[in-house]
Amino acid sequence: LFLDRVVNVVEEGIDEYRRALTRDPANPDFRFNLALALYKAGEVPQAGVELEKVIATSWYQWFNFEPYSKELVA
Repeated sequence: LFLDRVVNVVEEGIDEYRRALTRDPANPDFRFNLALALYKAGEVPQAGVELEKVIATSWYQWFNFEPYSKELVA
């Protein structure tokens, strides 16, 4: 029951971040959080795609997120 709620929250987060990105596609925070939610949902390849976009547009912020880099970015 608890895990079902966690999965629902992550899926809702993915939907919300995608909607937010339609309003502000250049926002690196929205895109990073989408990548993180996708990663948590087990969608690692798509998370990597989104994370690459974050790095390409805001590399200077990437240093705070290094623990995720090795697994998400090929």
